[in-house]
Amino acid sequence: MTDPAGSGPGSSPGPATARIRASVHYHLIDLVFGGPGDLLDPPDPPLPREDAGVAEAVGTAVRLTAGPHTGDIDMLVVSADRDPGPDPEYGDVVSVSVWAPGGPPSLIEWAGEAVHPLPPLPAGPGWYRVRYHIEDYDAAHEADVDAEEPVGRHLLQIWPQERTAPEAERITSAGAAYWLERRPPPAPPVR
Repeated sequence: MTDPAGSGPGSSPGPATARIRASVHYHLIDLVFGGPGDLLDPPDPPLPREDAGVAEAVGTAVRLTAGPHTGDIDMLVVSADRDPGPDPEYGDVVSVSVWAPGGPPSLIEWAGEAVHPLPPLPAGPGWYRVRYHIEDYDAAHEADVDAEEPVGRHLLQIWPQERTAPEAERITSAGAAYWLERRPPPAPPVR
């Protein structure tokens, strides 16, 4: 018999997690697969752009938009072998597909100021789904940039899954709604 967390005899290991405190500037931080160079040197031919407002997959990276313009955020990152399901405690939840060339993922702060290594991918190279959760986006946006403690919570879930369309699973904040409305129409398919 296995326990609910999946760590009993005969079960696969549970999801790998990392807790990160990172700085954002201009609301941005990047989730990069394979190293910082992959953000700058996307594969040829280029991969499709996947835009869900506060999460946008470009090449082999996902640009994440957080509530604070400038300041620290706390982020829990979960790397799982299957979809862990959205966490109902978060107000804003979006997901995108991204191609991972197989290198270890990391969170990279604005202009490469810091790199935060993340747990390894559970299935090697291939398509992954990234679900981004934000709690208190609007409060974090209004917070003083000199606040000593981060405002709001962030959760990233990463698991192997074939490419599917970007999805805004739940939007409750004005800030996340703003970014969702600003996304451009999808590009025509490449022939």
